Amino acid sequence: MKKKILKILALNLSPLQQTICKTKLGHIYMTEGENEKSRVLLNEAIKTAQDEGFQNELAYALNKMGNLEIHLGHFDKAIQVCKEVLELFQKLKKNEEEFEVRTTMALAFYFNGQLDEALNHFQINVDKSHDNNISTLEKARLFNNLGILHEAKGDLDKTISSYEKALELSKEISYSSGICVTLANLLDIYYLVGEMKKAEESYNEGIAIAEKDHNLRNIAYLAGNYANYLINIGNLQLAQKNFEKALLYSQNEFDPKAQVQILYRYSLFWLLKGNTVKAHKILKECLDIILKFHITDTIVDVLTSLSEIHLGNKDFEQAYKHLKEADKNSWMRKSEIDYAKVLIQKARIELVLQRLEDAEMNLIRANWIAESKHNLILQINSLHLLTLIYLLKFKTNSKSVNYDLAIQYNTKAIKIAREKNLIPKLITTLIIRGIIFGIKKDIDKVKEIFDEALSLAERFDIPYLIRTSKDSYAFALGQIDAKRDKSEKSTSNSFFLQMAIDEIKNTTSTFTQKNLKSDDLDNIFLVLFKFDEIEGPCVVLAVNLDPEEKRWHTELLMTGILYSSALGQGQRYHEGLFGLLPFGEDDLRAMIYTSIIKDSTQTSSRSNGSAYFLFTLIFKEEFKHIFMDRQKLEQVFSQEIKSLSNASEITADKLKDIYNHIIQELTKDLF
Repeated sequence: MKKKILKILALNLSPLQQTICKTKLGHIYMTEGENEKSRVLLNEAIKTAQDEGFQNELAYALNKMGNLEIHLGHFDKAIQVCKEVLELFQKLKKNEEEFEVRTTMALAFYFNGQLDEALNHFQINVDKSHDNNISTLEKARLFNNLGILHEAKGDLDKTISSYEKALELSKEISYSSGICVTLANLLDIYYLVGEMKKAEESYNEGIAIAEKDHNLRNIAYLAGNYANYLINIGNLQLAQKNFEKALLYSQNEFDPKAQVQILYRYSLFWLLKGNTVKAHKILKECLDIILKFHITDTIVDVLTSLSEIHLGNKDFEQAYKHLKEADKNSWMRKSEIDYAKVLIQKARIELVLQRLEDAEMNLIRANWIAESKHNLILQINSLHLLTLIYLLKFKTNSKSVNYDLAIQYNTKAIKIAREKNLIPKLITTLIIRGIIFGIKKDIDKVKEIFDEALSLAERFDIPYLIRTSKDSYAFALGQIDAKRDKSEKSTSNSFFLQMAIDEIKNTTSTFTQKNLKSDDLDNIFLVLFKFDEIEGPCVVLAVNLDPEEKRWHTELLMTGILYSSALGQGQRYHEGLFGLLPFGEDDLRAMIYTSIIKDSTQTSSRSNGSAYFLFTLIFKEEFKHIFMDRQKLEQVFSQEIKSLSNASEITADKLKDIYNHIIQELTKDLF
């Protein structure tokens, strides 16, 4: 189309023909990210239309200029242009064109943070949508954008109903692009409210249509959204494949805005995996596209993520440098939500520097902004971090006021998640609450909270949250029920406290603290515990450490008893993968794979010729990212353990082989 219009423009055209061609070509350049060429052509079209008195063509050219200003993030200018266009279309009695530009103007108000003004204009169009003169295509566009606004205002029920209306209208006219975009949007929202089956169905329906049409842009958009969904549910292997698919197709049909969105989400994937070098490279690529094509709506997210990477590497100067740039952009865009993101990232830096009072002040401000702007995710994240602050205070000063304030902020987060039906967030926040109540050994509360979390996870059929709920539930009840002396009770308190702190950190952050080096593997250990019918919990074998060494002997013994009691009391054995869990010292963590294995040394009728084994990976907290792909870790353990016919086959060499297999599979993308 672009080449065809360029050939036509080379001909001796009338002023009217030039105006029409330049308007069309200007719009095409905008969609391809060539914004300066777009502005030049649209300005020429507007001037010719004004000089010649072409009112229709002037309105159309101004309308495209309004779209360009939105694309460039100049929302005040876009609103002014749209108002001028609206008056022209009203004067010309162009009802459908008036409807179209009012939707565009509503979007400009939305991007400018004026949500009530945006809703007012959307509502005018909703009332007009009953007019038969308005095309179904424009109605579908209206309801899709209305869904975006309702999501921003935190009303997810209206968000879903708007998207579903847009989907119905798009299907009515077989508008495949509209169907695909709306299904991709529904995928995101269905995840937020815990409708995993509907989320999967939305993706499958959308991708089938996009691939049938060979629409590369829609394939990329759907694959990118699906990859983000897969990260959220912990399927990192499939997430990576979909990100690569999304990037491939978005590059083949270049759309800078879509490219930025996919690259940004892909960088978060690598942050979660722990490859900060790769994440940093992708974010810099992302930033280059943003600056080249003036795509301002994602710049604060990219800059705060760059700040996180430098924070993880303890490079505070660079972390603050990116954060200051993010702060400047939030003010330039007049975006309070972006400013709230800056405040939250600033609080993260202050938490690392142990400046808890400064972190608290910034989080309270961020939470106030998020609440006033109805941003549910930022509200819950800021409340989680405020909970974390008071748990850290309680850790150093066990005053009841610190514990009570941690509970108070957690309660607020639960209230929001419950009222807004954010099911995954609600379950996660309940798990945190159950662990916090475990600190005081309030067994009735712990059971009540975990029963609700597990019940919700099972009712909504969310496998990764069913697993997480069961993991935490088993440990909490095991810790409280197990008989122990006073010193062990003290250990149990610190265990729950550290477990709660870790759970909040995992919930609120995607960054890792260190990029992996090959010599770091020497500081990752595998210890095999056995719950023996005579000796009780004991260390059988270990890789990379000596169990008899003074540093390890007491710690391994105490922690082995702790875990074995939690998971293997009486006949209540729990099998599978558990963790991330505190291990002894504050900076050590563990992932545990448990299994009942045939063991000829166990002769009592109770043991039935088997023993309970705990394959325990132990590592510093800064290496936790290596084991974030639980699915892969569980696959490796399961494969290795199933190959054993008897416990006698677990020799030192066999345990070393299991260790090597795990490290090889989980680190191959990290160097």
